[in-house]
Amino acid sequence: MYNGTNTSELLQDEIALNDGFGNFTLSQEILPSFNEATSKVISFDVDGDSDLDLLLTARFRPYNYPESPQTVLLINEAGIFKN
Repeated sequence: MYNGTNTSELLQDEIALNDGFGNFTLSQEILPSFNEATSKVISFDVDGDSDLDLLLTARFRPYNYPESPQTVLLINEAGIFKN
């Protein structure tokens, strides 16, 4: 979404949870703050605890070109992803 301002909060990623019946609800507390233009999310078990962790990458940092964006590894700790 672009609203003409340099508001990084609009770039916050979201996760929608499925209740098993095809109904999705946004979860506000699963992801830490990551205000980049995410281009790819890769899920894999990096720490060997049988749950999926997330690697988030971005191609550019909006309003700050050519500054490099950060890549973040989020570890799944009991359903909450931590940086």
